[in-house]
Amino acid sequence: TAAQIKAALIASCIDIETPGVDRDAGAGIVMAVEAIEAAGVAAPAYLTQGVVNAVEGSYGNGNGSIEPGELGSMTVQLVNATSTGATAVTALLTTTTPGVTITQNSANYGNIGGNGSATNTATPYIFGLNSSVVCGSVINFTLTVTYTGGSSPAVFNFTVPVGKTIGSLTAATLGGAPASGTGF
Repeated sequence: TAAQIKAALIASCIDIETPGVDRDAGAGIVMAVEAIEAAGVAAPAYLTQGVVNAVEGSYGNGNGSIEPGELGSMTVQLVNATSTGATAVTALLTTTTPGVTITQNSANYGNIGGNGSATNTATPYIFGLNSSVVCGSVINFTLTVTYTGGSSPAVFNFTVPVGKTIGSLTAATLGGAPASGTGF
């Protein structure tokens, strides 16, 4: 009811200025999540993108950079920002970047408990770059995450660089900085 909503909002306020309800600050600062919890309603699960870790995969030259003609391996962390668990979490990775092919595009994250996180370390995403992809460019990825217990699907967009950046320069496919010194 309206009275219950009002009571939950007031009960969860952070009191500021004069103790109690006052003319200048009312009941204080409304705290939305605490108000929902005070009303006895659990906030739905809310997944956010955490750390993205893209590394050179098999068939690379071993320098640690993802370059044209190589495979990349990528893990993506998903973080649950509420105390309600997200269940049956799965994700699908896509790209619109020309010359990039995703060979392992799905991952099962299982269940992510309240205020928890999960990473697809058991089944990393695998993608390949053909020789037309330019060092210094970026690969645009979209990760679509479906789950129960919250607003699904969640869509996250992020980029991964091609080649190794040294300062503001992008190294050639060998991955090293150009030579310097007298005569160069």
